[in-house]
Amino acid sequence: MILNRYLNHWALSFLMSNPKSPGNILTVSCAVPAPREILDYWLTQDGKHPAFVTRNLPLSHADLNERVRNAEGTLVNQGFSKNSILALAFPNSIDFVVWLLAAFRMGASVLPVNPRSSAPELLSALNRSGARFLASTEGFSAPEKSEWIQILSKGVTTSLWCLPIDQNDASRNKDPLSLIHQFTSGSTGMPRLLIRNERQVLEDYAHFMRALEIKASDRFLLIPPIYHAFGMLGLFAGLASGATTYSIDRFLPAEVLRMASSFQPTVVFATPVMVEMLGACFLSAGDAAAFKSVRHFICSTDRLKKSVRDLFFERFGMPVRVQYGSTETLSATIDLTDNYIEGKVGRPYPGVAVRIFDDHGEALNASATGRVGIKSPAAAESYADELSPKLEIIDGYVIPGDRGYLDTSGDLYIVGRDGIYNIGGWKVDPLEISAVISAALDVSHVAVLPFTRAGQSAIRVVIESRDFSLQPDDVISLCRKSLSAYKVPAKVEIYASLNRDENGKVRLSDLPSDRP
Repeated sequence: MILNRYLNHWALSFLMSNPKSPGNILTVSCAVPAPREILDYWLTQDGKHPAFVTRNLPLSHADLNERVRNAEGTLVNQGFSKNSILALAFPNSIDFVVWLLAAFRMGASVLPVNPRSSAPELLSALNRSGARFLASTEGFSAPEKSEWIQILSKGVTTSLWCLPIDQNDASRNKDPLSLIHQFTSGSTGMPRLLIRNERQVLEDYAHFMRALEIKASDRFLLIPPIYHAFGMLGLFAGLASGATTYSIDRFLPAEVLRMASSFQPTVVFATPVMVEMLGACFLSAGDAAAFKSVRHFICSTDRLKKSVRDLFFERFGMPVRVQYGSTETLSATIDLTDNYIEGKVGRPYPGVAVRIFDDHGEALNASATGRVGIKSPAAAESYADELSPKLEIIDGYVIPGDRGYLDTSGDLYIVGRDGIYNIGGWKVDPLEISAVISAALDVSHVAVLPFTRAGQSAIRVVIESRDFSLQPDDVISLCRKSLSAYKVPAKVEIYASLNRDENGKVRLSDLPSDRP
């Protein structure tokens, strides 16, 4: 087999370090192709097997290979090389996959970006990454002062944008081992740039595949955006396993149910907001059986409320499996048990370790809440540019910014985001304030933030709620009854809806400005 030498180098043992340890993680023993070799590997196995399904027709590995070769030719003609970075601005589509695999095969790296990015956001991402090639859908707004060439590949129109070569810096990719340049979501501030190598990406989808026993007979339905780390995990796992993949280009509950009924997926990826909307949408005749073929319904990127999970299960008879991870660590844990507890995100994937630290970097015992640390071959080692802060790592454990605890059986529970505020000399945990409000009032999101009032530090609470009768005084009164005086918010703002990214996470950086 033409990839034997490569697989011998990259193949994973897929065995737990302690196979007798208790847990809910399954294991299998196999080898998987690395990202740059996925397409070539499956061409040697079964070129006619459907690899990707579009709205119009299924594409076999051979069909996909033809499109990838066409994209490679176009890139070569424009001076693209293994030292280049190709930015990808596509919604979920076969075009994203084609250009991604073309860059990989050429030994280059990619920068997935949100196709709905504003012009300033896009320009910032391109400048910070050093990319001077951008592939996008036709009609995408070009960055200023760029040139583009329109190409046609089997009826699918794609625009290719090329920035002028900087004679003093013709090779913009400074890391020859890089595979994916990726920005964090920016939900809590300026996006941070990470660079992933092939080994890290391989480990991410490999430990997912072995934990869930993914096979070539599986059928992946990807609903979240595949430019995001969670969606990309599903894309790589589907491609690497030889499964057939269908991705939804725009989330509409009726379209998801229609597609699930006809495609009969065995693995589905969705976010908590998507699960909530599917659990509450109108059902036509037969829709309740839309997910009857599914083995694993995977949910990640944010907290899944138990009420949402229970309603989805009641409606479709399908348990939702909650996964935990971050852009910094990629997939880290998953809960495969049927005993769902809100906040519980399960056991580490094979090869991943979890530890809880206090604010001084000391490891905590079971049941103690602190800062979550993840040690994984898939985790990033640092942020990649001067605009990103230093990535915090303690004893080899990446600190992604979440707070949680491990119970005595080894399950991880996430209670919220990290961060203790100093308010008038007192230490205030925003999670405590958020928990009080969420437990007593009909709210869908609570953001607890510091602000300055008359030169003094204070607490600001921003709430998303559809309860139009809810008033700021109601929230303040509740907090006065339940919390110490220095923890009571000085200002409360209530909105019917807050800006969210395509995964449904509230973008704290987009919150309304601090109003007097």
